[in-house]
Amino acid sequence: MTNFAGRKKGKKASHQQDFIGEYWTFSTAPQSPISEAHGALDAYVRWYNEERIHSALDYRTPSEAEDEWFKQKAA
Repeated sequence: MTNFAGRKKGKKASHQQDFIGEYWTFSTAPQSPISEAHGALDAYVRWYNEERIHSALDYRTPSEAEDEWFKQKAA
């Protein structure tokens, strides 16, 4: 028997690791590890909310879903 839930979680973690590997870069200017972590986290959250589509949101980004929600609420 395969562990379907575990494989799904592993796939999600793999995609997130791909993002981190792609965007986790260190600048040549001296920075503290904390400011580097803040920059990397900010980039990840921006990618997650503005670029990554979510199946639970009908394959839209959270930003797109939020914009539509506010438009519907205003109408």
